[in-house]
Amino acid sequence: MNPFSSLFNTDPKVKYYGLGLFAGLFVIYLLVGLQFSTTSAFQYFDVLFELDTPRVVEDMAVFDGDHHRTAVHPIYVILVNPLGTVLTYLFKSPYTSAVIINALLGALGVTLGFFLFWTYSLDKTNALLLSLFFALTASQFILSVVPETSSFAIVSLILTYLLFLHGLMTRQVLFRWWILAGLLTLGITITNFVQCVICFFILNWMLSEKKESLFHPIRSRVVHLGLNVAGVAVVLATIQKIIYPSASLFFNPFAFREDKGYINLQMIFEQPLTVITQELKSFFIVDFIPPVPDAFFIPSIDTSAVTFSLSWDYPWIGWAAIALWLFLLIFSVSRIFRDKALQPFFFGLALCLLFNLGLHSIYGIGEDDIYGTLIPGRLEFFMFSGNFHFLILAFLSPLLTMKEWWVRPALILLLGLTALNNIPVFRFIFEAIS
Repeated sequence: MNPFSSLFNTDPKVKYYGLGLFAGLFVIYLLVGLQFSTTSAFQYFDVLFELDTPRVVEDMAVFDGDHHRTAVHPIYVILVNPLGTVLTYLFKSPYTSAVIINALLGALGVTLGFFLFWTYSLDKTNALLLSLFFALTASQFILSVVPETSSFAIVSLILTYLLFLHGLMTRQVLFRWWILAGLLTLGITITNFVQCVICFFILNWMLSEKKESLFHPIRSRVVHLGLNVAGVAVVLATIQKIIYPSASLFFNPFAFREDKGYINLQMIFEQPLTVITQELKSFFIVDFIPPVPDAFFIPSIDTSAVTFSLSWDYPWIGWAAIALWLFLLIFSVSRIFRDKALQPFFFGLALCLLFNLGLHSIYGIGEDDIYGTLIPGRLEFFMFSGNFHFLILAFLSPLLTMKEWWVRPALILLLGLTALNNIPVFRFIFEAIS
């Protein structure tokens, strides 16, 4: 069964809303991405919020590039590079090819988000407004215009959440689709498979007639999913290694030596308040409504870089957008307790969010800097935002079902304030790294 078939059968216009959203955003992301491709962010690592753009461009569009990061992105290269190689041949530029693929994935992620909001609310207009807000948030916009593995990770994660919601609403487990979601979450970023397992477990738990049987048969279903996903991933990773010799095998424990440098267990114990406040700021505010970032110069490569980490430089429009966003989020979360039928959905998302909060309190907060430009207090969580950004936004879903007159104007106002706030932010970023 196709999980989208019920959407189109219920209201065929949803399909056209989705297609229009996808096409419009693809054009926008593509045009902005091509502008960014002329900046230093595509030439050097860590220039734009420590994103590994040059590495991702190679993975996407250079056949004989260095693809060793498949240790943590197990089958990413085999999924995107064949198309990227063809596009590079046609356009004679790996940058253009990578921007095209990334824009496609960015637009697809927002479109899947629209389907999820529609599935929850059955309100096309409100679902479209919230999807447009998602498209303009700092995380989704930047990760859609600057090549990053997160653009694909977002697609795989929203597919997982959509299957989770669809399963709870129809009381069905579409196992083959779950294998696909599991393969994509694991294959794009290993740790994201945990989110897939959490959602799959809760779905089976809720559909089980004997919930006291925690270890059987629910456990066997989770193990069955894991074995199927791992088996296919191993085969694809091996084929990928044959085609791309520089690729790493994710099931080789020695392939993770590099990632030990990204783990910092000491900081969460020595500076817990700093880590927690920076996480909450990034997760709940900056990734949605960005400040004008701080710029700093890197002498070794003679260019500037930007960071959101320590900035609170918002115009009044930005502060208004933050106030409205947080109000809507808190209000919507309070509505969850009134809908017992779908509380398991939000419980699952909350567990996934807690997993990410825990993971990134120790991973990705090291002080290594390849250009020797350490800034005290800077913790760059933004580069990981694709793994948890939509989780938070999804908590606005209950708002979409409300019939109060002020809901739609509030969403329109949030969308407008976000768009206006983004103008000076992205102008500053582009000028700083050009």
